[in-house]
Amino acid sequence: MDDKLLTLLRGCTNLPSPPAVATRIIELSSCHTSTLGDVADAVGIDPALSAKLLRMANSPLYARQRKIENLRQAITLFGIEGTLNIALSFSLTKSSENNSASGLDYNMYWKRSLASALLCQEFGQRISNESKDSLFLIGLLQDIGIIALDKAVPTLYSNLDENQTSHAIFCEQEVEVLGADHSKVGAWLLSEWHIPEAILNPISNSHLPLNEDTRNDVDDTSRCVAAACLMADIFVADDIESAIFNAINNVEKIVKLERAEYNEIIASVSSNFAEMANMFEIELGDKQLLDSILDQAKEILILRNLSKIRETESLQEKTEELKTQTRELELVSRHDPLTGLYNRRHFDQCIRQEFENSKKYEWPLGLIFIDLDHFKQVNDTHGHAAGDEILVHTAKLLLDCMRDTDIVSRYGGEEFTVLLPGIDKEGTEIACERLVNWFRENPARLQNGEVIKQTISAGAAICFGEKFYRDWSQLIRNADEAVYHAKENGRDQYCIFDLEQRVTPKMLAS
Repeated sequence: MDDKLLTLLRGCTNLPSPPAVATRIIELSSCHTSTLGDVADAVGIDPALSAKLLRMANSPLYARQRKIENLRQAITLFGIEGTLNIALSFSLTKSSENNSASGLDYNMYWKRSLASALLCQEFGQRISNESKDSLFLIGLLQDIGIIALDKAVPTLYSNLDENQTSHAIFCEQEVEVLGADHSKVGAWLLSEWHIPEAILNPISNSHLPLNEDTRNDVDDTSRCVAAACLMADIFVADDIESAIFNAINNVEKIVKLERAEYNEIIASVSSNFAEMANMFEIELGDKQLLDSILDQAKEILILRNLSKIRETESLQEKTEELKTQTRELELVSRHDPLTGLYNRRHFDQCIRQEFENSKKYEWPLGLIFIDLDHFKQVNDTHGHAAGDEILVHTAKLLLDCMRDTDIVSRYGGEEFTVLLPGIDKEGTEIACERLVNWFRENPARLQNGEVIKQTISAGAAICFGEKFYRDWSQLIRNADEAVYHAKENGRDQYCIFDLEQRVTPKMLAS
């Protein structure tokens, strides 16, 4: 951008600015030490934003077997960075209001931006290691410069009318009048908002040269954004067939995919578009248009017989190999080598963090200790190899029985733990009963064909921000005492630690 355009932008008092919640989220995004609690505090200020996060968590984009019922579970699902990016997406779409005096169709603008966000995620799954939530935010904001220019130069888009379905027309108009397009303006505006560089750079580079050199010289995230920008026209176009043909012709020059993958991308965006538009309060218009887009895309892609070969360069292979080695080293440091469960070291880290969150935010936290009944007899009778098979079988049953958000660990020997963030006493009891019954119903079948019925004794303790818990180690001692009583009372059962009664045995019918 030249000095004249910068002066015009800086002198405009009507530029969009982030709301207070978004400002706090941006601060947390820039801080590497942000915690789950910090995120909960920031998001919890805005009940509407919290509700949208829960709705997003239960949307088809994050399809789960179990419903996400509270903010803590949603943040656990998204992760800290993902929660911040999604929250920022919702907040910043409200940072500007329609300017009736200008020619910009704001609903069309946000409709196209939403398509870019969803497309960015789809391309990211195929060519980028960036998180899907970061890609969604980058795609949603890549055209934010259009809003800035509409505020600074209200007549800039007044003569576009129906041409607003074409992104290229916007760029041509901007370059003709101002000498620069909105990608640089958008990056400048977001830098004024203190948005992190990782988001700014792909937005600044979103209008890439359409040639094969781009595939080699530009980072993967920028290529995702540029490809999404090109294909977003499909979801606002009047002539869908022409828009699909032109978009894929251009996308191929910067992102080489197989024919089937283009179908998958368009199908995925089409299936999620209506619900996401409703979530962001964007008027969709004719919803049958989405079905029409998918049908026409299939026909065009079949006729064109796109190339089915995508070469992988040696440098990319070496990079992927190094990443694989790094992931393997991380797995070794956090996981038990025999069962694949988290190890004692990682469990200790998790319970410290979850215990502090439980006390600070008054979230319930359950802990179940599990001990295999008569495991020594298995080793003595069948040998240690059979014992190892039983331990692996135990790990599989625990993972099959528990939620994805539960933290299952091998504590040592034949002892296992299950940490239940966000689960109260009633839920913990249900989990214990399910575990005991699950082991009864699923005996272990050894490699030699022999079947061994392996039962368990379980003990549980629950905290819910109670002041009498001095530290996390007391929660472990209480669960350990409960499992001791389960074993003393005959095994194949569970006990719940109770502060008044110490433990409450729970005998289950065989």
